[in-house]
Formats: sequence, structure tokens, C-alpha cells
Amino acid sequence: MSWPAKSIRCYNLPSKRARVLATEATAITISISHLLTCTQTVEAIVSQFKTFEMADNMAQISQGLPIGFAEIEELVKTLSNPGNPKKISQAEATLRVLQRSPQGWDIADALLNSSDENVRFFGALTFTVKLNADS
Repeated sequence: MSWPAKSIRCYNLPSKRARVLATEATAITISISHLLTCTQTVEAIVSQFKTFEMADNMAQISQGLPIGFAEIEELVKTLSNPGNPKKISQAEATLRVLQRSPQGWDIADALLNSSDENVRFFGALTFTVKLNADS
């Protein structure tokens, strides 16, 4: 049995609705791809903004401190390195004063961003000290 030629042509050509759906699907795919690209761009901008904002905040905070965050971090590292007992005692006394200072919250937050595990621990400890001292 052979099919009429007209039926074969109709079978091979997509219906108007199918062509519309295919066009819409392509448009949606392009829109999703564009949206993902825009989302990645926005995330990159937000990340850069946060980095600049954190640097600006740290600069403002450190202006109110007698020493900078890098020096505070070095003092914390001094506690975990064996060495001169007098130097360790001085570092401990300085850090104790800084922990209880009004900037202690900001110091603790900044120390948590350190790559050194001992410094991050001291940052967490500073939060504990502030919670107990300020309440």
C-alpha cells in the first residue's frame, strides 16, 4: 500500500504550532543563557563590591585603633610561637586590652577572615570575651 503524496508532504513539514513552539523554545534557551551570564556578572560585581567595602571598613576601623589589623594578627601569631617569654607576655597583655576595647567586635570579625587557623580561633575567642564582658 502506498501513501498519497499529499500525506507524505504534510507529514514531513512541521505544523505551524510546532514551528512556533520550536521558535519559543529557542528564544527561551537564549534567554536562560543570557540570564546565567548576567547572573554571573552580577555575582562578580557584588563580590568585588564586598571586597572593597570590607577593605574600606577595615581602614576606617583601624584608624580608631592604636595598631593595625596586620599588627594584631602578628601579636596573635606570637602567642603560638615559642620564643621570648617577655615578648609573649607583652603580646598577651596588648591583646587582652584590645579584646575588651570598643573595637573588639570589629577586631574579632577581621581576625575571622585570616588564613591562619590560630588567628581565626583567637577571633572567635574575642567574640566570646566581648559577649561575656559587654553583657
